Amino acid sequence: MDIEKGAVDIARLRFWLAIIVDEEEPLPLPNLDYKIMQGNSLLENFEGIDLSHMLEKPERGMLDYTEELRTLLKTNIDEYFGDNSHEDKRKKNDVIKSCVFDLVCATCGLKQNSESALALYEKIWNGTSDFFLWHTWFNDVFSRPQKQGGTKSGFDIVIGNPPYVGEGENSSAFYGFKETSPYYIGKMNLWYGFACQGIDLLKENGILSFIATNNWTTTAGGKKLRNKIMNDTKIIQLLDFNSYMIFESANIQTMVMEFQKDSKIDNYTFDYRKLTKPQAKKEDMFAMLNKTLKQVDYFEPKISRQKFMNKNFVFSVGTRDSILEKMAENAEFLNADDATNGIHPHYDFVNNKINRLHPFTTVGAGIFGLSEKEKNSLKLSDSELKLIKPYFTTEQIHRYYTEPKNDFWIIYTTSNFKDPNSMDKYPHLKKHLDYYKDVISSCNKPYGLHRSREEKFFKGEKIISQRKCVGQPSFSYSDFDCYVSATFYVIKTSRFNLKFLTGLFNSKAISFWLKNRGKMQGENFQIDKEPLMAIPIPQATAAQQKPIVTLVDKILAAKKANTNADTSDLEKQIDVLVYKLYDLTGEEIGIIERQKSNEKTCRL
Repeated sequence: MDIEKGAVDIARLRFWLAIIVDEEEPLPLPNLDYKIMQGNSLLENFEGIDLSHMLEKPERGMLDYTEELRTLLKTNIDEYFGDNSHEDKRKKNDVIKSCVFDLVCATCGLKQNSESALALYEKIWNGTSDFFLWHTWFNDVFSRPQKQGGTKSGFDIVIGNPPYVGEGENSSAFYGFKETSPYYIGKMNLWYGFACQGIDLLKENGILSFIATNNWTTTAGGKKLRNKIMNDTKIIQLLDFNSYMIFESANIQTMVMEFQKDSKIDNYTFDYRKLTKPQAKKEDMFAMLNKTLKQVDYFEPKISRQKFMNKNFVFSVGTRDSILEKMAENAEFLNADDATNGIHPHYDFVNNKINRLHPFTTVGAGIFGLSEKEKNSLKLSDSELKLIKPYFTTEQIHRYYTEPKNDFWIIYTTSNFKDPNSMDKYPHLKKHLDYYKDVISSCNKPYGLHRSREEKFFKGEKIISQRKCVGQPSFSYSDFDCYVSATFYVIKTSRFNLKFLTGLFNSKAISFWLKNRGKMQGENFQIDKEPLMAIPIPQATAAQQKPIVTLVDKILAAKKANTNADTSDLEKQIDVLVYKLYDLTGEEIGIIERQKSNEKTCRL
């Protein structure tokens, strides 16, 4: 199955060539017209009407106008494959397509001379990428008799390398699927839908095996896929190639996964392998498959379905698991309204992509973002200056400390500036943004930021968390107005002392937690909202928090005097105090201090 007709033609040709090469005596080439097919495998509906039950008899008591059509269709499909007469096959093919057209019209209640019906007719006769009638074209697969009686539905095996497409990069790929599929969720990758659909197409105990990106186990958009796997399958094997790129043409981290359709077996183990060798090569990958390479995590995590429902797929074993459980006991957590992602400008500055699409632009020039020089050159009035906010980047935002002097500014406009007349009172800003009117893709265009977020998060005391961190998490305290991009998350809450949280979140204990229960991209931390909300905050009295707050004040003072000041001794003191808050033993502290111990952690 492929959405592209060319891919279908190539698959048939390669299949035929393989047969010719392998056979000693030439045999008639098999017909593949209804075996290797074109269509959108994610959709089995037309104009929102489900067509998966089209060949089933109506409920008892209802008149059946389609029985003759169904019988005629099944008969002609069966006979088509055994017919060697080209002319007879052509006639049967016409009958098959005519029956399908009539059945879809009857199911959808379409008049056969209507505009929709004529469009449908064209699709069925000439091939369509809009939908695919799984239960019609493969009716024999979904109505096979069992040896013990009854029926079983579905394929024995579903395999594939599904398309890796994010909605942000290609929203048109989600048309139809977004509106009709129960598996759609924001921030998902399209291949998650293929995995869910593949599981549905399997017979009981059937096997699905995909090669796909390896970050589905912890992404927010992978939640429905993870729950589908927990509900409907048994995990057989996961082979994570980590930073080794299987595909030479794509810089994508992948894994091979194998699931068996089984909703009953619980508390089972599975085969997990993760390639950990730095700069691994193809021969290392094969050695991993053969279990002959040492630089691989080999172990068998235990699955309890209920435990992992609505959770990220992160597994740990032994003492490491008990430490994480201990840290979570009686803990408190941030609320959803305590943190937000930074601003999504769409776009702040001209990048190479914008410049290629719009040659009149200059790479680095400000759109919603402005350099000091650009801000001054606009000759802004006092009312216009009120819309200009200090814009901070990783150049100023460091672990623990945020430098108060910004290099850039941002035109901070909310959804109120979606009105084309909203910028009339700000003529200099209007002229500037009008110059980029063809570039601005904000959903609040022409003058509003794509996502401005609640302004309260950028004002006054807050913690700024870098989303992608190398080596260790980075949480920065600031007590002045500080507007940031989506590169960061911002934490602002009155429920906790923010200096206490700054020390806690930068500690080795929380680094250990995030490495084992958060989101990782290879060895790099990805601290999105989900991991932030899951950090266990120990219940600590004001007296217990005070020593940590005092040490954070000393670190901030040292960094203010010298941004590069060595504060490692102060940070070690914070680590010790945090260990005490979690009531960790010497042995448990030793395991945290040795993040790369022999005990394996399985991050799925």
